[in-house]
Amino acid sequence: MNLRNRKNLFICLMLAPSIIVVLVFTYYPVIRGLPMAFQKYSLWDLNNIEWVGLDNFRRLFSQPQFLVTIPNTIAWVFVSLFFQFTIGFALALMLKKQFRGRGIYQGSIFFTWAVSGFLIGILWRWLYNGSYGVINDLLIRIGLIDKSNPIGFLSNSNIALWSCIVANVWY
Repeated sequence: MNLRNRKNLFICLMLAPSIIVVLVFTYYPVIRGLPMAFQKYSLWDLNNIEWVGLDNFRRLFSQPQFLVTIPNTIAWVFVSLFFQFTIGFALALMLKKQFRGRGIYQGSIFFTWAVSGFLIGILWRWLYNGSYGVINDLLIRIGLIDKSNPIGFLSNSNIALWSCIVANVWY
């Protein structure tokens, strides 16, 4: 084998584990899940699987709640992406320049990538808690809201989506 072929073989061998992981954990579940969309399952009896064709989709599109999910999904995606890209780009531009305390700044920015999504969810649930949440406590202390009427960030349908978007953008 010549040098070029050995290099190509080496590259393929180095890429193989990541390609296998992507195939096994991304594409296989998608391919395996496609037929499940056209079947009826019961978690109580997994042996009783029935082919229902497009009935699952007919039921989904006939639900009145489904029409509510469309604007919520659009808001979630576009607002989250706009702020994630804007803030991310601004932070990247700031990190490009040398300045005093840059290491601390970088550490605080990259901290969220080191923390699991589960822990971040618990953190934001605590911050948003209507009874003893940190945000409500701060708003009460500075006199913006009354102690008897705290804000239910996750229980108020008018602001729950936006509260989740803020947590998502922060993450």
